[in-house]
Amino acid sequence: MNLIKFLYLTFLLFNLSSCNNKKEEKSFSKVTKTIKLDTIIDSDLKKIKVRSDLKNFNTIYKELSLINVYYFGYDSLIHRGQLVCHKSVANELKEIFIELYKIKFPIESVRPISLFEWNDEISMSSNNTSCFNYRTVSNSNKLSEHSKGLAIDLNPKYNPYISSKGVISPKNGEYNNKNIGTIIVDSKVISIFKDKGWKWGGNWKRSKDYQHFSKNGR
Repeated sequence: MNLIKFLYLTFLLFNLSSCNNKKEEKSFSKVTKTIKLDTIIDSDLKKIKVRSDLKNFNTIYKELSLINVYYFGYDSLIHRGQLVCHKSVANELKEIFIELYKIKFPIESVRPISLFEWNDEISMSSNNTSCFNYRTVSNSNKLSEHSKGLAIDLNPKYNPYISSKGVISPKNGEYNNKNIGTIIVDSKVISIFKDKGWKWGGNWKRSKDYQHFSKNGR
């Protein structure tokens, strides 16, 4: 490839990326009409925080993205939070949150798990929505899909994990469709994720993970 062709391709890729960003901004602007100056900022990290105890963190973190998402809060105000997710699903999650905002699905908090000392129980108990968390599946040695940033837990306090024996996680969790932000079987939330190829943990046969959406269904 000669220099002229290389420069031309570089120019095209730059403009394509710029167009995608502008398209995203326009899409959200149509939803909100105007982003108010008093939008509540729940998270404003400038870069992904890393866990110093992970030996292979360089390999892990190069696959992740830090994205801003807007949502309709429990207080009926516009909030901006952040998700850490796999790069391959970053745009999908942005689009999903735009759709969630359109239907005014209430979300209490969206903050990276690093702001909760990497502790899943603390994050869930606070009803915090999160994506990436390098951890194993409960009661196993198998890495969770969250470890890849390919799963998200939405309003976990009111969409808890319930084991086949009836054990609820988080411990203060409650699954009751009267609670704000609860996801039920016929919820529009499920179809919004499904349209992007994400599967709901509430459809699992034995245990139920009502908060959980993942790309491969696990």
